Amino acid sequence: MVSVGLQIWPFCKNFTRRRTHHHNSSRLPLAPPPPFRGRDKTGQTIGAAGTPRIGFRITELIATIERFLGWDNQTKAVLIGVGSLGTALLGYQGFQNFGFRFVGAFDRDPKVVGKWVHGRKVQAVEQLIPFVRRSEIRLGVLTVPVAVAQESAELMARAGIKGIWNFTPAKLRLPENVVTQKEDLAEGLAVLSHRLHGLHGNSTV
Repeated sequence: MVSVGLQIWPFCKNFTRRRTHHHNSSRLPLAPPPPFRGRDKTGQTIGAAGTPRIGFRITELIATIERFLGWDNQTKAVLIGVGSLGTALLGYQGFQNFGFRFVGAFDRDPKVVGKWVHGRKVQAVEQLIPFVRRSEIRLGVLTVPVAVAQESAELMARAGIKGIWNFTPAKLRLPENVVTQKEDLAEGLAVLSHRLHGLHGNSTV
C-alpha cells in the first residue's frame, strides 16, 4: 500500500502546474517512467475521494497521499556519525520535501564534536539521551563505522528512538518496539555492477 502512495505522489506534485484535477481515465503527461493511470480503487487504497466524471482534485490528492505516508507533519531526526556520509546527509535539502529534518548531530570523535556542519553543532554522543528525550525525537540515522554500529543503535533505543535508518553494514539487534531500515551502499553497488555486467554481456558489437 505504501508503494501506491510513493508511485502517485511525484506525479501529482509536478502535475499541479498543469491542471487542478486528475481524471481516473487520463494520462499524466510525464515520461519516463510510464504515466500513472489514476483509478477509483487506487484512490480508495490511500483514502482519497474523487468526484464521478471529474476525478481527483490534485491538491487534495497530494494532501491525502502525504497523510497516508506520514509526510504531513515534520519528522525530527538525529544523526550519529558525522563523517563523510553523515555530513552529506545533513546537507541534503531534498529531505525537506518529505517533512524530514535533522535537529541534532552527534559523534564520538573529539575532533568533530563542537564543529558546525550544515547549520548544526555536532554534539558528543553522551548528550544524545537527554537531547532526544527533551525534544521527543523518534527517528535516528546511523552513519557510524560498523564496529560501533550496534552500540550506537542501542544508545538510540535507550534514548527513546523508535525508528533507525541504518546506513552501516551491521545487522542490528534491537527490541521489537524499535524498527529499522537498512541501506547497505555496498550491496546496492554490487547489484548495479551485476546488472551492468549483464547489460555488457548481452550487447553485440
